[in-house]
Amino acid sequence: MEDTTTVHTVTLNQPHECYCVPEGTNAARFINDFSTNGGVQNITNLGTGFSPGGYGDYSMNGVSQIINETINFTANTIGGSTGFRIWVDWNQNGVFDDNEVAYQSTSYAGSHSGSFVVPITALEGETRMRIVSHWGSSTANVSPCQTGFTNGEFEDYMFEVIPIPDCSTLTTPNAWTAVVDMDS
Repeated sequence: MEDTTTVHTVTLNQPHECYCVPEGTNAARFINDFSTNGGVQNITNLGTGFSPGGYGDYSMNGVSQIINETINFTANTIGGSTGFRIWVDWNQNGVFDDNEVAYQSTSYAGSHSGSFVVPITALEGETRMRIVSHWGSSTANVSPCQTGFTNGEFEDYMFEVIPIPDCSTLTTPNAWTAVVDMDS
C-alpha cells in the first residue's frame, strides 16, 4: 500500500527577514520624530505618534551609508525624558546581537542627537536598524525583542550598507602647480 500527497513548496525567508517583534504597552511615552543626515540616503520620519502595540515597522523607510562613514541622527520623544538606543544588524543574521548596539545615550533627554560609524566588518546590502526610547534607563538598556515593555516604544528602519568605493572608480584630482618666488 502506498500513500502519496500533494507536493508543497516552502520558501524560507533569509535570516535578515525574520526579526523578532517587540511590544510596548505605554501609549503615553513614545518616539515621535526620527531623522538621519550625512548618509547617502537619509530618513525623515516625523510626527508618527504612538505605534499600535508600541512597535512601528518603518522598514520601508531607509538610510544608506558607505562602510567606515558616519550617520548622524535626531530623535524626539513625547511623554518625558528617555534614554535612547540604536541597534543595526551589521552581520545580517536576523538577530540584534549585543555587539550591534550602534548608539546608546548616557543620560535622559526629550531629544537625542548623535552619530555612529558603519563598521568595517559590516556586511554589504540591506539589513535592519531598530531604535528604542526608554524612560526607565538612561542608556535604554532593554532587549531589542522585549514584549510587555511599559517604558517606551520601538521602531524599525531599513539600513543599507554600501561598500567602500573601488579606487579605480575615483577620479584623479587635477595636478597642483607650485609657484616659487625665488626673489624672497
